[in-house]
Order: sequence, then C-alpha cells, then structure tokens
Amino acid sequence: MPRVGLGSGGALSAHDKQEEAVELIKGAYNCGIRFFDTVKEDSLSEAYLGAFLRDMGDVREEVFISGRSACRTYDGAMSDLEDTFQIMGIRHLDLWLMQNVRTMAEIRALGKPGGALEAFIDVREAGAVRYIGIAGQYDPGVLTYAVDNWPIDMVVIPVNPVERVLGGFLDMTVDAALRRGIEIIGTKTLGGGHYIFPGAGISPGALFRFALSQPVAMVLAGCSSLAEVRTLAVAAEDPVPMTVEQQEAMIDKFRSRAEKLAYYRGNL
Repeated sequence: MPRVGLGSGGALSAHDKQEEAVELIKGAYNCGIRFFDTVKEDSLSEAYLGAFLRDMGDVREEVFISGRSACRTYDGAMSDLEDTFQIMGIRHLDLWLMQNVRTMAEIRALGKPGGALEAFIDVREAGAVRYIGIAGQYDPGVLTYAVDNWPIDMVVIPVNPVERVLGGFLDMTVDAALRRGIEIIGTKTLGGGHYIFPGAGISPGALFRFALSQPVAMVLAGCSSLAEVRTLAVAAEDPVPMTVEQQEAMIDKFRSRAEKLAYYRGNL
C-alpha cells in the first residue's frame, strides 16, 4: 500500500470546483501519489475522482481508491456502494470504510443483524471491495472496540502531535490494531490547516514526517494546493523517521492548546 494518499478534504470538498479539483488530483498522480480517498456525504470527492478517471483513461488498476458509507444499515450501505460505483464509473473499490463512527450506539447498530457491518463483509467476500475498515475521530474507545472485535482490515484515525498529547488513538487504538494485524491509516495530519505555524517551525512537511514516524501504514492528507501535494509526495520519499527527541519537540509545541486544537473530537 502507498505511504501517502490524497484525502477527500481540501480542494476535493469544495463546491463547484471540478476543474480545479481534477487538476489537483492529476498533480498528485504526476507526483507519484496513487491512493485517493473519497467520502459519501455530498459525493463531491467521488464526482471529482470520477472525472479524473474518465479524463485519464485506463489508470484504474494503477490507483488505490477508498470509498466510505455513513449508513448504519445493510440496505443503506449497499445502496451507498452502488451509488459510489455509478458516480465514479467503476465496479470495485480497494477499500470501503464505515465512516465517522462516533458512539457505542452506532457500533451496536452497525454490528447487529441487518447492520452495515454485514454488508461490508458480504461485498468483501464477493470481491466488490478488496479491504474493509472503519474511520472515526471522535472517541478512541469506540474505534478500539471495533478493532478488537470486528473482522476488519484497516482503521483510520487522527495522527498528529495533538493526539500524542491527548492519548487514546495513538496508544489504545494503535496497540489494539497492532495486536490484530490491522493496518492503520492516519488522517487529520494537518488539522485542516490549523496546525501549520511556519514561524514556530511547524510546516506541512514536518507534520507529514511526524505522522509517518508513527506506527502507521500510511497517512491521508486533504490538500488545497499543488504545493501541499508536492510536500506530501516528498514526505513519502523520506525513509528516515523523526527521532524521539524531534517528535517530543514537535509535541511540546502543541501541548498547551491540545484540547482546543482537537476540534474534530467534539467531546473534550
């Protein structure tokens, strides 16, 4: 699996910006990025990636495509998947994720008979998707339960210096995933751009390198410019992780404001 991927945020979530988004995706492809993430909520990223695939012709087998469903029922998830296939003009996904899982009530809904988890398992067995997983950024205990108990292949969690301060995702969830051989994908690497402080030495490149120094298979980043895409691609080419001292120095810069900067958790 690639070490970095283009996330569904940034330019891929902007309304009425298909030309710009497709150019950004092409720029990522030309920089060697082959993992492309999409989300279902408004289908923008799906539509933009579909336009890229149509423009580029026969590149589907060169790229790793991730799709998501926020439906909690079997039928709803299956409908989402078919819709994803139609929008992007494809017939299989490399990774399909249960999106934005926040509470144990959602875990129960997903896992009960007729829940979406059954749909995910069925389509993996049928070969319509290669891997299945779960994505969440709200409560590490919820994600850890799924990692400990469900037959999933991958988990998507926030990976950044803020999470090293707060704990939960980068210890409890990561430890559970490593025990079970589940691949870890990092997201919220740049904190939606809120973590970039050039004056303090916190650049996109440093944040990408920090994330890749954690025990993750890869990191996703939503990019708003070709410059950010190039920085992401360069980070993937650097095989030398940050030292422990370098990581601690980065973490210290976020320590006093970590709870406020974890805007995506919503429960602090």
